[in-house]
Amino acid sequence: MEKGCIQLYYGDGKGKTTAAMGQIVRCVGHGFKVLVYQFLKEPTSGEVSVIKALPGVEYIANEGQIPFLFNLTPEQQEYYREIFLKKFYEVKEKYFTGEYDLVVLDEVIDAYQLGTLPKEELHEMMDKKPEHTELVITGHPLLKHQRHCDEICSQKTPPHLICFFYSGIVNPLLGAGILSPSPFKFLQFSTFCPLLYWFILLVKYAP
Repeated sequence: MEKGCIQLYYGDGKGKTTAAMGQIVRCVGHGFKVLVYQFLKEPTSGEVSVIKALPGVEYIANEGQIPFLFNLTPEQQEYYREIFLKKFYEVKEKYFTGEYDLVVLDEVIDAYQLGTLPKEELHEMMDKKPEHTELVITGHPLLKHQRHCDEICSQKTPPHLICFFYSGIVNPLLGAGILSPSPFKFLQFSTFCPLLYWFILLVKYAP
């Protein structure tokens, strides 16, 4: 690439990682070299086996199971922070060699917000980006340090009563142990939500 940009994908909706994977495929199609690291994720997502098989892609994988940090004790959190930080410095060192046309830091904003990596380290990667390297960063919150971003894309889930009921009420109650998970196995989004949707329509518009 003659001049790379910084792309930021954020929001609570789906599609952030998907957009990043699309960038990887496009770059590989042009014969470019790609570096990928997924923060806070196990290397078991469906896309991983595919992108690792692509020519020119270097995928840096986390090792072992990756739990949700907010469910851990402070000691456990520190243990995993050290693991993520070690991987981050490996990625950062490769990034500043300037050998890669595209670098994808998936979920790096979440790691940034959780304090898993020093914020100034990510700022440095954005401020001193190798000129020809395209940098793609993703995560849920909007990154405050965004002055160098060339493209910012928000992926938002539209407010919806059904989604709120499932993700805003049922899931928290299950997570808190207030509800037993076994009676709610049928509450899968693809099966339960359409039923609830038609029930609401029936109640609302029935004569």
